[in-house]
Parts: sequence; C-alpha cells; structure tokens
Amino acid sequence: MAWALVGLSGVTTGCNNECDFFERCNGDVREVCGDGPDQSFNRKIRRFPCEEPSTVCIQRDEDHAACVLPGKTTCDDTAVRHCEASTLVSCTPEIGYSDASAEPARYLVGTDCEASGRTCIDTGSDASCVEP
Repeated sequence: MAWALVGLSGVTTGCNNECDFFERCNGDVREVCGDGPDQSFNRKIRRFPCEEPSTVCIQRDEDHAACVLPGKTTCDDTAVRHCEASTLVSCTPEIGYSDASAEPARYLVGTDCEASGRTCIDTGSDASCVEP
C-alpha cells in the first residue's frame, strides 16, 4: 500500500508535469493545466489572455477560471443573451455541481461577433452571432 501512495504523489509532482492545478488566473491571463487525453503525465500550462471584450480574469472556484466583462457583473439563468453593438453578451455556463448551493457565481461574458466576421443579431428573447 505504501508503494501505491508514493506512486500517486509522483503523478502530480513529477512525470514532466509543469503544473498541478486545473484552471487559474495569472493577472488577466486564464491558465489551463493539461493538454490532450492523458491528464496525468506531461501536463503543460496553456495560456489564454483575456481579450476584448472579456478582459478580466476571475477565479470562479478552486478549479475554474473565466475571462469576463469588466465590472465582474454576476448573472444567473434569468439573464437574457443580448447584443451590445457587435458584442454578444451572455452568462458563463453552469459548471455542474451536484449541490446547487455550492455552484460558483456566474458572470457576464462578451463575444466579439465582428472579430469572426459575423454579426450580432438580437431577437429580443435571445441573441447570437450569425453569418452576415
């Protein structure tokens, strides 16, 4: 049994792993640990700078980070996706905890439709980025 414990500790601290977390903020850069199907060995840090319009990185809970709109405005299921000029504004998705009271806060995020050659269309009850 002692051997199994030593073997497990090597998974997070050795085996060419650069990191021992899932997601975190490093300033306004979201960092994700791991890449590909094997999440035990050769884990590397992937960096995703928070870019316009969602320029602020927030730590949603111990394991999840997200790039959100400035102001860190929280939201819930009542938030309706809408357009602000060419930006689609929506709420971060739920993470899926079995205990709803433990679910981390959700925040408004923006997607720049124009950056991908699309247009933000708002129907009043929903909105989305669509091909022009």
